[in-house]
Amino acid sequence: MGRFTAFLCGALVLVVVGVAMGGESSTHSVTIKVQKLNEMVVTRGNIPVYTTLSEKKSSAMENSPNCALKWMTDRSGKKITVTINRASTNCKLRVQAENCMGGISANRVTLTVSDQDFITGMSMRRGMCDLKYTANARVSVRTGTEIHTVTYTITDVF
Repeated sequence: MGRFTAFLCGALVLVVVGVAMGGESSTHSVTIKVQKLNEMVVTRGNIPVYTTLSEKKSSAMENSPNCALKWMTDRSGKKITVTINRASTNCKLRVQAENCMGGISANRVTLTVSDQDFITGMSMRRGMCDLKYTANARVSVRTGTEIHTVTYTITDVF
C-alpha cells in the first residue's frame, strides 16, 4: 500500500503542476496617446474696475496690478484671444497685456462679444503677462454696476 500511495501522491503533484503551468491567460492592447498641452489661468479671480463721470467728459480708472494671465503650451503657432460675455451699455472696457513674456501683446484691446487677438507669437514654453483693465463711461449714462465675464482662449493661428 505504501507504493500505491506514493504513486497516487506523485500523480497528484504532476496534475497540479501541469494545471499551474498550463493555466489561463488573457491579453489586451494599451494605446498611449500624447496629447497637446494647453493650460491657462487668470490669477486673482474677480476684480473691480472703477470709473467716474464728470459733466464734461468721462474719466478712465485702472484696476490694481495684481491680476495676471499665465499660460503653457506645447508648440508654437498658437495665440490667445479675448472676448466678453455681453456688450456694455454704459462704458467701454479695455484690457492690455503688460510685461508680456512668451508672446507678443496686441496692445490695448476694447472688449467685445467677438474674439480678438490678445497675445500672438507664442513660444513653445510658459508665458505670462500682467492684465491692466480700464473702463471709460459715457457722460450721458446712469451710475451703477455692470458685471462682465472676460474669456481668454488659446487657439491655433490660422
